[in-house]
Amino acid sequence: ESSAPLHIIFKTNYTPPGFFIRLIGSLRKRPKFRVDHERDPHCDKMTILYGDKFAEVDEITISESLTSICIQVLRMKSNEKTFDNVVKDIHMALLGAIEEVKQWFPSNTNTILAFHCEE
Repeated sequence: ESSAPLHIIFKTNYTPPGFFIRLIGSLRKRPKFRVDHERDPHCDKMTILYGDKFAEVDEITISESLTSICIQVLRMKSNEKTFDNVVKDIHMALLGAIEEVKQWFPSNTNTILAFHCEE
């Protein structure tokens, strides 16, 4: 089971340099989020695991392109929470992480245009 991709789109029509890595760093600090060290990190793609360390986990793939950041959630194993609730939890954490990251960028750049979810 997987979610529809969520895209963070920027008014500047490009992903601001440093935004992607700061977003990853902000998510890593949140409870239940950890980087998947089993996979090789790439400069434009990262896998983050969501869930309790010793319990079932869901996988979040975050990738950067020139114009947006794409987030996709994949159900890896059954979990006591419904997949919809997991996606909502991750979405709320992303909103918090984005607010934290936005402080690194000048306020006059109007960094985030919108979240866009493809169905």
